[in-house]
Amino acid sequence: MKKKIMSLTVVLFSAGMVMAQQQGKKLPPPPPPPPVPGVNFSAPPPPPPVVVQADMAEPPAPPPAPPTPPAKVDKLSSGAYEAFLHRNPQVEGLGWSDEGKTLRVQLKNGSEETYNLDKKEQAAKARLRYGKLPAPPPPPPAPVLPGND
Repeated sequence: MKKKIMSLTVVLFSAGMVMAQQQGKKLPPPPPPPPVPGVNFSAPPPPPPVVVQADMAEPPAPPPAPPTPPAKVDKLSSGAYEAFLHRNPQVEGLGWSDEGKTLRVQLKNGSEETYNLDKKEQAAKARLRYGKLPAPPPPPPAPVLPGND
């Protein structure tokens, strides 16, 4: 019987401790400290210190301006091209490729003829069909790369 009373006492004691811990209320956080008289917390921060011009580093130089593209050459401004179109009313325009080695003739009916002027027979065929051919325009100048001035 003593054992039963002792074990019942231990169980009740343990249950009481658990309930006491669960029912324990947490304390509220402490109140904020009272405001300090004479101090305005909404004042803006002080301005940054003034830098004297002599203390400043020299700003980097602006990048160089890109090179201006060469002026476009109007095909019709050359007399030979204009005379060629006047002699050949069926031709709408001419085009050269491969540095003037290949001639493309655009006709007004929408078709295009190509002549390789490096081959004598094709060059002769173009001259026979259209007469004197205008000289191709000069190749564009090589682009100037930055740093290779």
